[in-house]
Amino acid sequence: MISGPSSALAAKALAGAISLSMWLISVSTAFAQSDPAAGLGAGAAPAAGSAAAAPSGGPQGGPAGWISWAMMLGVFAVFYFLVLRPQQKRTSQHKQFLDGLQVGANVVTTGGVYGKIVGMEDQIARVEIADRVTIRVHKSHIAGAANNATEALAPR
Repeated sequence: MISGPSSALAAKALAGAISLSMWLISVSTAFAQSDPAAGLGAGAAPAAGSAAAAPSGGPQGGPAGWISWAMMLGVFAVFYFLVLRPQQKRTSQHKQFLDGLQVGANVVTTGGVYGKIVGMEDQIARVEIADRVTIRVHKSHIAGAANNATEALAPR
């Protein structure tokens, strides 16, 4: 899993989507449970033949039921296309990058360490970070290619 600013953004978007869906559900529930007889006064009862006296289909009956489902589906669709789908695409691209790693590639780790891959094992890459200084890094902790790493990798 990729950590960093993208996961923080995903967490904020998830919190926003949850609060928006909770608000939409409460509004649609209030709309579905609105009582047409509420405007008659505290002691007044509707007439026996009026529509207000007829039993309703419950809180999910009528148009308010499908409106609340449509709102929840809409919130999920927005959340999917703004958060989940881009995150899946980045994860897929990172996996393809890791599968294509070769000896000699300049990389940067998730900890911000620049280096050059000098050896590869199954899931471990040996990264040279200075002259004759190598570290072992799990491949999943290689963040990406260090394209402009000539200054970072140059001896001081």
